[in-house]
Amino acid sequence: MIRNLLLLTLVSLMGSSCRKDPVMVNISHAPVSIVPEDYSKLRKRWTRKEKIIYKFDTTLDVHATLLSWEFRWAYVIKYGQLFKLDSSERKNLWAREEEELKETVQFVVGVACTDNTWNDLDKGQPQMLGPGKRTKGSIWRISLKIDSTDPVYPKEVAAVHPIKK
Repeated sequence: MIRNLLLLTLVSLMGSSCRKDPVMVNISHAPVSIVPEDYSKLRKRWTRKEKIIYKFDTTLDVHATLLSWEFRWAYVIKYGQLFKLDSSERKNLWAREEEELKETVQFVVGVACTDNTWNDLDKGQPQMLGPGKRTKGSIWRISLKIDSTDPVYPKEVAAVHPIKK
């Protein structure tokens, strides 16, 4: 079960170099025509998945979706349809999405672990304290690696816990 959704930069193991058939995406803000039915297709286009298996067990299962311009636009269209937003409410929702686009590059990451204590991405980058000492931060290193450039590390990682009824 997915415990936390995290806004963060993409885990380095999820780079396109791990994929057999890389999916090409366009990150420009070119005008596109999107209908609510396109949402699932675009979510799949902007999502990468990876599993780490250790001793015949899935240690980590990660799904990361880039909140790109195209994906956010599809989200606004689909959300507007589902919640029957009028045009002014849709415009306000899109204005908020555009503001976030100007500020940062964001990913929504779903993580499932064999041991729930390993689901600690929101603790920050690992810090090695020396031989025989426990690390501070997460046990996972999070970075975005594009082609042959140096990795980029997240400015912020925030856990989003499910609403309990």
